[in-house]
Amino acid sequence: PQSICKVHPHFATPHRITIIVGLAVAVISGFTPINVIAEMCSVGTLFAFIVSSVGVMIMRKKYPDLARPFRCPAIYVVGTLAIVSCGYIMYNLSSMTWEPGVQPACTDDGREVGVRNISLHFFA
Repeated sequence: PQSICKVHPHFATPHRITIIVGLAVAVISGFTPINVIAEMCSVGTLFAFIVSSVGVMIMRKKYPDLARPFRCPAIYVVGTLAIVSCGYIMYNLSSMTWEPGVQPACTDDGREVGVRNISLHFFA
């Protein structure tokens, strides 16, 4: 809705939706084990790096004359290495990280078991 997407007059940011999303994440984080949050954060961050690497390479090809305050040397080499390395790290994360609604948790003796994440069921 337009009412929650209003831009702050001084800071020029969508402050209402930022607060709402921040509160929702804080509540969900309060009821989710820390290892689950760490795994989800890792996947999200690695995926964001992949998307930005692809985006930079596409922008360089599509808009070669665009003014850039910072220029990455050998963007196709660096971008490809970023995509491959982040993909490799994501591939080697726990298999339970990829199964919707199931997150890894460790028992007292160190075994990894799947635990249903209530926060994922809440929004599913």
